[in-house]
Amino acid sequence: MAVYKKGFDTAFSELTRFRASGAPEAQSDCEQVIRSGISVGANTSEAQQAFSKRDFVSKMSIALKECKETKYWLDVIKQSEILTENDLLNLSREADELCVSYSTIVR
Repeated sequence: MAVYKKGFDTAFSELTRFRASGAPEAQSDCEQVIRSGISVGANTSEAQQAFSKRDFVSKMSIALKECKETKYWLDVIKQSEILTENDLLNLSREADELCVSYSTIVR
């Protein structure tokens, strides 16, 4: 499933970028964005093992909510200027693309 790979890659990018930043003041916000970002991939993985279409849509709906939460935390980090806008640009773009994909799937 292509959306699973995209979700996994985005979570991995988030984890790598925030670990590399080393900004101690960003630790709790960065941990939150990592948790929500990784949850997107975990719920997508669960959806792949769904027992029914309803179960699949439920898991993908949760993944969409987590994706939106990830976008929220990226916006918080951007506004707080913990990381540069350039550092967050690709992550924000990937999160936007994922939310569009998940919204299409859930409909």
